[in-house]
Amino acid sequence: MQATRRVQATLDAQSTAESQLVTATAARQLTQQAAEKALLQLKAQQLAAAQANWQPVLNDSFTDNSLGWPQGPKEDDSLAITTLIDGGKYLWTVVDSRHGNSYWNLTPANGTVFTDFYASVNLEFMRGEQDGHYAYGLVFRHVKDDYGFFGLRNDGHFQVLAVFDTGIYQDIVMSSDAILPDQPNQIEVRGSGSDFIFLINGQPVWYLNEDFPPGEIGLGVEVMVKGAPAQVAFTDFVISASK
Repeated sequence: MQATRRVQATLDAQSTAESQLVTATAARQLTQQAAEKALLQLKAQQLAAAQANWQPVLNDSFTDNSLGWPQGPKEDDSLAITTLIDGGKYLWTVVDSRHGNSYWNLTPANGTVFTDFYASVNLEFMRGEQDGHYAYGLVFRHVKDDYGFFGLRNDGHFQVLAVFDTGIYQDIVMSSDAILPDQPNQIEVRGSGSDFIFLINGQPVWYLNEDFPPGEIGLGVEVMVKGAPAQVAFTDFVISASK
């Protein structure tokens, strides 16, 4: 009986230690999450205040193609898409994705290079499976094969990418209550130096610090894995900057 009690006491002590470890780990995670949320809110407020008096330098409702957006089919060994401006919408359709980890970025011919900026666009998934194979969104600080990307996937997640020389250096995929299902969503990027804030329908959802060089702002699609055709409609593309 004494041996049995000693074994039970040891098991009880181990159980208590494990419980305390789980509790401490959960507490650290909550503390880290709270710190990340506080930093996000602080950076969002700082950038919004610094850019409060900026005026739009590009404002495209896609009623025509005065900015010179590329239209028609585009294809390489990985991906085939087609784009069309029609009735106030810039329609992007993935026609064929031959394998994953591929993308297309398009910028307007009459655009310009930006360092600090505010950019927004509305997007709505028109057709495609809700499987998260594609992310459509804003491309910023785009220089050849270097760019940042902020987009929405058709499974209710957002995606943030930092790409240098086609290599993905940061890839964040998160769910967010800010995403409105089955309707248009506005996505926004505020950039200042190496600080970037990402918003969905006015709500800050992510902060990124990355040393992108000055570059163009446009639109893009990221294909994670091979999937069925999908289409999105972009509307109300706006860029504001300091004059």
